[in-house]
Amino acid sequence: MAKHAIEFVGPDKFSVQKLYLGEEAFRGLNLNIGDLVKLKDHVIARCFLHRIRELDFLTCQNGATILKTDNILLNQRNNFHNSIYAGDIVKLKLVKAHEVTIVIIGSQLASSDVQYPLKDILRSICFVDNTLVRLEENTVARMYNIVAVRLTLQDSDPGSCYEIDQDTVIKISKVWTSSYIDLISRNILVPAVAGVEEIYSKLLKVARQRSQHILLSGPAGCGKSCLTGRVAADLGYPLVSLDCSDIGSRTELLVSAFDKAREVATQNSDNPGAMLLLKDVENIGGRKGIQQMQGISTLVQLLENHTPGKLINRNSNSNSNSNNSSRSDNNIIVIATTAKPQEVDGTLRRPGRLGFELFMKVPTQCQRSSMLQCISNRYQLEMTEETREKLAQATRGFLASDLNLLVKRIMMSDTDDWGTIQKCLDITTPSGLKLGLGCVNLEKISWQSIGGMDEIKTKLMRAIEWPIKKPEAFKRLGIKPSKGVLLYGPPGCGKTRLVRAAASNIGATLLSVSGAEIYSPYVGDSEKAIVELFRQARLGAPTILFIDEIDTLVAARDTEGTKASHSDKVLSALLTEMDGMGGKEQESFTSGQVLVVGATNRPGNLDGAMTRPGRLDTLLFVPPPDIQTRIKILETYLRGVPNKEVDIESIAERTENYSGADLENLVKESVLQLLSEVGMSAECLTMENIERVLETFRPSLGSRIGDYKL
Repeated sequence: MAKHAIEFVGPDKFSVQKLYLGEEAFRGLNLNIGDLVKLKDHVIARCFLHRIRELDFLTCQNGATILKTDNILLNQRNNFHNSIYAGDIVKLKLVKAHEVTIVIIGSQLASSDVQYPLKDILRSICFVDNTLVRLEENTVARMYNIVAVRLTLQDSDPGSCYEIDQDTVIKISKVWTSSYIDLISRNILVPAVAGVEEIYSKLLKVARQRSQHILLSGPAGCGKSCLTGRVAADLGYPLVSLDCSDIGSRTELLVSAFDKAREVATQNSDNPGAMLLLKDVENIGGRKGIQQMQGISTLVQLLENHTPGKLINRNSNSNSNSNNSSRSDNNIIVIATTAKPQEVDGTLRRPGRLGFELFMKVPTQCQRSSMLQCISNRYQLEMTEETREKLAQATRGFLASDLNLLVKRIMMSDTDDWGTIQKCLDITTPSGLKLGLGCVNLEKISWQSIGGMDEIKTKLMRAIEWPIKKPEAFKRLGIKPSKGVLLYGPPGCGKTRLVRAAASNIGATLLSVSGAEIYSPYVGDSEKAIVELFRQARLGAPTILFIDEIDTLVAARDTEGTKASHSDKVLSALLTEMDGMGGKEQESFTSGQVLVVGATNRPGNLDGAMTRPGRLDTLLFVPPPDIQTRIKILETYLRGVPNKEVDIESIAERTENYSGADLENLVKESVLQLLSEVGMSAECLTMENIERVLETFRPSLGSRIGDYKL
């Protein structure tokens, strides 16, 4: 009989605590009709014979649950049902209770002078210490809006259950609403947080002090709501949540949320307080018309009426104590979240309203490692420390939601080796960079794959890698690293490839745009694109922002003109962002650096304001390759081409003024020449094929090298 599971069904009217068994089950368990039993320390029931005597499973109409902790979880009561079997039944003896302490849970709060007929309501109910009895179907309980009660005993026998009679002393310790219980029960389900210890401690301190309401800003997906839930759970406060996107013109939803928070804030006299989470508060506090202004005025009034710790004078009655005429009546802490703090109305961002502001940044590598460990533990995914650190290094620009999605994809894969993890990483794009301007797939490019240009590589590493990899050295020596680099020189000499190699080797985010992508014929669109480009760069920091053909975007200004042209406005927007004045308030959310790299083959057309110290202050000329560099470039390109008796030095001597792109094209045309002569079965490139191409091949640079210099 022990193998048969127990089926739990909802109680009918007054039909609670009844366990229906078949005749065989009664004999097998040595039970009699009416016996009281306990089911695996979870449920108490009285045994009855099922109308189908041959029944081979057990049916329990449950109305009483034994609680393992002091938390009353109305919405978690059925989690244990699948693990109870007939072999878990323990027979109990019935004892009269002398004194019972009761917590009443109602659908709404009643006045303090209500006398509950608890002895009539709980008649025939059997219980042990810390038992939750659900009374939704009890007619008398519904008259008094009672949903459930929790019964506790001072002294109890593990082998006994108890019932209430007329001589039992009943003490009511607390009266709570079911909404308060449901909100408190959600705190147990709030996941742990990691990697945000600093912002968590600040938020916890301000919420505990109850000094002012809070505006929590950060990019979408960084974990603002989860962090707020964790703080509420640690403080033991119920958390009321409202998405401001659902309000629109219905400001009564906002009033209702504050009323609900005020109702649950005072129910726990030992720890009074509640937290109200307003998600995406810019949707109610933005500048979008009359409806939004009505929402702002309503929210302003509610915030001022519920200032934390505000003393409110009350008119005391003649029989009241004068010391209680002034008391702290507001225990509501409002936390408003937003991903667009610049759109939150200024009237909300002042002391007395949303007076304390916190900003969640894009996590650093160390923080991402902590987040990955926390998320993998939550999903019970085994991940070695070496793999976790490697993954944290490869996820620059990832937010908490992106890491959560990545771990889920790793879990769904067949294996957990690094090759599989890399595939999951390739299809997971940081949310801040999805469908954004300038986003590129950064292929792995090593410095060795670029032939020659050793001096340029060294200078570029000094200007790009050092500030990002070793920022502490600059801080220790009291200097600021370069904000930008300008690569200028003839086309085809490898400027773009050098930048890609630099970004690939330091693991930085690369945003690559050209002047044509940013330019727009519509007024203001180009400036808006620049602001958005820098915002994305800050979100994915450390970021290399590569602007190709920068001369087409920010050409030199006409000093004699009296009216600013379109390019002048674009230049002003770019200079403002580079100087760090863009990104209103602290929208940047950065945890690293943004380095601007420009490339041009017409450096003389650039405005002088771009190349002054503090902007594009590192100027690197990328010349056509000399003979030694051409030898290394040819060796690099011919490394993967089967060849025989190819004199690389002779080719290098005959290719003066050839750019790197010209040399690559020379090798490609030589292979095509070979295929044209021999056919598709050709296996080896010879010197003769290359010489035939050289007879007709001309360099793209010519002799105008001086035109590409400053």
